[in-house]
Amino acid sequence: MSIKHISRSLIILICLLGASFYFYETILETVPAAMINGIMRSFHINAAKAGIFDTCYFVTYAIMQIPGGALLDKFGARKIMPLAAISCFIGLSLFGLTHDYYLGLLGRFIAGLGGTFGLMGAMFIVSSWVPKNRLAVALGLTITIGLSGGLLQGPLVNFVHQTSWRHVTLFLALVALLLALIMIIILRDNPLRKTEKIIIKDIIHVIRSKQNWWIGLFGGLLYIPTGTLASLWGANYFHAYFPHITLSTAASMNSMIFLGWIVGSPVAGILSDSIQRRKLLLGCSGFLCAIILMIMGQMQNITVPMMFFLSFLVGLSSSFSGLTFVMGVERNPASSGTAIGFINMLAIIPTIIVSPIFGWILDHNWQGHHHHGARIFMLSTYQQAMKLEYGLIFIAFLIAMFLIKESYSKKT
Repeated sequence: MSIKHISRSLIILICLLGASFYFYETILETVPAAMINGIMRSFHINAAKAGIFDTCYFVTYAIMQIPGGALLDKFGARKIMPLAAISCFIGLSLFGLTHDYYLGLLGRFIAGLGGTFGLMGAMFIVSSWVPKNRLAVALGLTITIGLSGGLLQGPLVNFVHQTSWRHVTLFLALVALLLALIMIIILRDNPLRKTEKIIIKDIIHVIRSKQNWWIGLFGGLLYIPTGTLASLWGANYFHAYFPHITLSTAASMNSMIFLGWIVGSPVAGILSDSIQRRKLLLGCSGFLCAIILMIMGQMQNITVPMMFFLSFLVGLSSSFSGLTFVMGVERNPASSGTAIGFINMLAIIPTIIVSPIFGWILDHNWQGHHHHGARIFMLSTYQQAMKLEYGLIFIAFLIAMFLIKESYSKKT
């Protein structure tokens, strides 16, 4: 079948469907921030164990990146993506129904298995259909659509309060099942895409590249504020900073990190293509993100509007890490799915490590306050944990400046 027989409208719809699943997966990543207090009460756990709940999702997410990318290279998105959505349905159903902590972890683990293909699947679909000279912008727009799911934190908090975190989880499970059905009907693979026959060889090639390691590590360090604050602790942190605002307002403030990603991702792609540079923008974004987090974590008397803006800037500066996926495709053109998966695996590992450490710092400095069975942490406690954040982001800046090499080529 020739690509000429596939209409442009269908190609756009296919790319939007991939981005929609990424949008949904972003909700799965961030919804614990709206549920965290209810989860801690339901399972009678502390902050460290709550962090493990969050980490468990990302562990599966990280483990499956390389094999997931290889599966996409081998079988294509049409066969793999509906199975990913079904995995989310099974995992969320288990998580929402069980009262056992370890079964809850298993549910998050299974949901993470499907969530693996959110970002990776969307980027694979786009890179399969979009010409290389428009790839940075197209991937940036994909990230914009996908991360828009993070803007729903405020409404999700209200939804949880009106029902319960379990009802919200089961509702999301049904959404996953609906997405699986739509994918079966609409999703197509590019007929010009070459099916990779030797998966192991490509995996080894991708893993042996030092640049892939540095690119992925940079992306992972720059994602830490999104993975730990925006996805889990941010709403409670902002509520501790401004105790007079509602938790829903604090969640909306937290979601500004995702708004920053939404605005910044296409801007990063357009700017990068315009100046024909990737590396320089990575270094600038890492430095800016570290400074902003330091201000947020240590400055006193920040106003509510200013904190909304700073939260937005954290997401805006972090969003430039999306260029790492463009660099991965540019450096590994024959195995783009595997490269995207490998870089995304490295990008999630720092969050897996830092999230429980962040929770441990909160528990270690906890002053004994409770609210309806959930631990309440003082602002000073969060500020101690925030030092870990901007310290690691500064390391990302050093990696970008001294270890990452430029990948842009006019030939691409």
